[in-house]
Amino acid sequence: KAITTSYEDALGHLRRMKAMGAFSVKSYNQPRRDARQQIVEAARELEMMVVPEGGSTFFFNMTHVIDGHTGVEHNIPVAPVYHDVLRLWGAADDVGYTPTLIVNYNGLNGEFWFYQHDDVWKNERLRQFMPANAIVPRSRRGLMAAEDDYTYVETSRAAKALLDAGVKVNLGAHGQLDGLGAHWELWMLQQGGMSNFEALRAATLHGAQ
Repeated sequence: KAITTSYEDALGHLRRMKAMGAFSVKSYNQPRRDARQQIVEAARELEMMVVPEGGSTFFFNMTHVIDGHTGVEHNIPVAPVYHDVLRLWGAADDVGYTPTLIVNYNGLNGEFWFYQHDDVWKNERLRQFMPANAIVPRSRRGLMAAEDDYTYVETSRAAKALLDAGVKVNLGAHGQLDGLGAHWELWMLQQGGMSNFEALRAATLHGAQ
């Protein structure tokens, strides 16, 4: 992680990354808006994409949209969303949204819902490709919570509302559980109201675009 202090600083970091083959950069919790803007401007010059860490910081997230980042990674920690957010983001020039419900901000992670409702550690195909010590500790002794404690569903509904407002919603599973995480994320997008087609489009076309 590099703290950016000037446009020249941002340009230097991005040139180094591009020389190593990068076509995008993650702007990771830069504490100042002007630094985030410098990274975006340097990326435009170098024809790179910029995806900021959402960081559970709603007001930062709105400036991510206003300043023209390629997308926002992780969910905004506010749900439901209202016309101010829907109109702002819907009017932005192709700023995508990857809510990453599996590690939902401002509530229980979606990942825990699946451990509560399924014996994940018994999945034979998963066990064939992943070591037991990566599966069993997190899934065999799962969290028990009331269904309405799983606020990722409300976050998913907000993602659907943003989709309807014209925002490209993408699927991202955070690398939480190889083999199943992306499937879970797909289903969680659906739990918020996306149709089969809309969820599959979020998982494929939108990310590619």
